[in-house]
Amino acid sequence: MSICVFGDINKLYTNMICRELHENKRDFYIISERHKKSRTNSISKIFNAKFNEPHIKQIPWYKLYRYKKITRSFFNRRQSRYKNLFPQMMNISNFNSNIFYVKKINSDETLKIIENRKFKLGIFGDVGIINLNIINKFSLGCINAHPAPLPDCRGGGAIQNTLLKNLPFSVSIHFVNEKIDGGDILSVSEIELEKSDNLDIVVAKLNLKSVSELVIVATNLIKKRDYKLIKNTGKLYLWKDCTYKKQKLADQIFISRIKELNN
Repeated sequence: MSICVFGDINKLYTNMICRELHENKRDFYIISERHKKSRTNSISKIFNAKFNEPHIKQIPWYKLYRYKKITRSFFNRRQSRYKNLFPQMMNISNFNSNIFYVKKINSDETLKIIENRKFKLGIFGDVGIINLNIINKFSLGCINAHPAPLPDCRGGGAIQNTLLKNLPFSVSIHFVNEKIDGGDILSVSEIELEKSDNLDIVVAKLNLKSVSELVIVATNLIKKRDYKLIKNTGKLYLWKDCTYKKQKLADQIFISRIKELNN
């Protein structure tokens, strides 16, 4: 029974999902959009920019703070502890025969591939919102990993809301429906916070936990294991709700958590 992964195999997160499926001897295929444009250059420009530059004025302020942090993380991730958390990227040639490239995920082309291959379960990797008519083609549905405890922290600013609500860092696996992070919840799994952690390390741990939990849940669904589903009725948060003040407060709460571990 084949699994379909939506995402870009050249991106680490999707690649990690494929590695985990491969190591667990699960049959899977990948549907990816052609010629995905990288945001690395634009993020680098934001990192080096001043707030009064014309192209920076076009970016919402709540995204600017986040993008600057993302870019700083990009350079800071050369530290050995961060790098050691991740496996090496699997060679894309290992998956060539299993990859379907489409112009757009939300297209008739994707629908035909799913119908012809009779995929039972979909997994979301590095992918945006997918139309419900595609999701409904999977008899077992589609699943996604959210890097925060659901239903409390739906949507954007997942890590910040985890901190602001004084909740443990967690990964939630949920079914996908027409709502953002709104499908029934299959599992919520915590990660351990250590004394030497920083937010980059926490993000790395959440990614690793997301990958392992996705494959565990996918395997159990295929084996028809019953899950006690939790209704996902929490409030939806958007990134624009995560104000500069809230993001700074979340950073301070994280620092306090680390200090408590060191006491």
